[in-house]
Amino acid sequence: MTDILDDVTYYPNTQRDPEKPMHMPPGHADDYEAGMASFSERDYRTALAHLEQIAEGASIKATLARFYVGQSHMRLGMERYLQGRFAAAAEHFRQAAAQNPAGGGLSRYLAACHAALGRNEAAAVELARLLDVHPEDVETRTRLALCCWKSGDSGRAERILRDGLAAMPEEPNLLYLLATLLASQEAYAPAIELLESCLRADAGHARAHVRLAQCSGAQGRAPEALAHLQTAQRIEPNDPDIALQLSVLTSGGQQAAAKPCVELASPRVLDLCDKHAVGRLADAIAADSEFVDAFLSLPTSSADEDVFRVVLEAVTTAAERHPDYADVHRQCSRVLARLGRLDEAVTTAERAVTLNPHYIAGLIQLAQLYQATDRNTDGIERLEQALAYGANYPDVHYLLGQMYQAEGRTDDARSAYTRALTLNGNFTAARDALSVLAA
Repeated sequence: MTDILDDVTYYPNTQRDPEKPMHMPPGHADDYEAGMASFSERDYRTALAHLEQIAEGASIKATLARFYVGQSHMRLGMERYLQGRFAAAAEHFRQAAAQNPAGGGLSRYLAACHAALGRNEAAAVELARLLDVHPEDVETRTRLALCCWKSGDSGRAERILRDGLAAMPEEPNLLYLLATLLASQEAYAPAIELLESCLRADAGHARAHVRLAQCSGAQGRAPEALAHLQTAQRIEPNDPDIALQLSVLTSGGQQAAAKPCVELASPRVLDLCDKHAVGRLADAIAADSEFVDAFLSLPTSSADEDVFRVVLEAVTTAAERHPDYADVHRQCSRVLARLGRLDEAVTTAERAVTLNPHYIAGLIQLAQLYQATDRNTDGIERLEQALAYGANYPDVHYLLGQMYQAEGRTDDARSAYTRALTLNGNFTAARDALSVLAA
């Protein structure tokens, strides 16, 4: 069950892990690449040492670093808990929850980060309009209620949820969110009643178990709280907040080397491409395809397969939703190329150019792919078209020179390199290419 309260701001980690070195080891110029490599090798302490250096800011690199910082803390917390080092485990779980409160996969995390950039008031206006058109849409209703709640209008949030429950009395997410709102006002009895109804409708709703545990704890019923937390953690073993609550609740009085009295379920492999979250990323890409550029600017790392699989799912979904958007198809082609799937990348780039034959960026992308797949004649044709449409850029002339040279058209290559150097007198690669031809 996806937590409907996933649209929160994810703050950079500001506390240092006492178990990792204060200073970076020398010789690691790129913390992103080194951190991702360490994470892939399950060396989580070293991963933290690198990734926490770059985890602040709004860049895609920083955003991904925060995600993997959270994942590293989650795994270190589990290790410490199993060792009976409960204080250290709790601190790691706390750090993990600060980065990714619900422990969601990468697509969900990125979607939540993107959603958090918007203003609640502005979002509420748009969501209210959508809800008028589709009053049966549970997601729109819950998001509108959340925006109102975050904006300080809890009364309106409650009315929106109760209106929804009047039409859909067994909808678990509406029951859960209304219960959460009431529990925040210390109205525990009606909150518990709603949460029990939620679990009758959806026994796998981990967050309902967590909220029941909190309500039970507030009423002094510790055994019930523990039972609900254990159930929640079995359902969502990747959720650091649940693990933190369990570790704190069960570690009281335990000795440093004691066996934990409650066994935590081991984290499972994350669903990196959560379909709902991918859809939200797809909408962001369709609205601004430069969103993909930020990912493509990342240095190559051992995490590329995971990261770009998420991006590919999102941009492919965007292309399916908007089949006439040439730029979305071009971006899809670029992601496929990053993953080494060149034949598919060519097909997708050809689609972009078919949609818009005068699309200079698409023509250049397609020419580059033709060059990479030994189709220089086709690449030359596309670059000549791009030049005819106004792509009088030094790197385009240089690329055309490379293709002419590969086809044995030395005079044409020389002219192309000369033109590149005329447009940019500091174009070292073009000067070197001319020197090679002269020799």
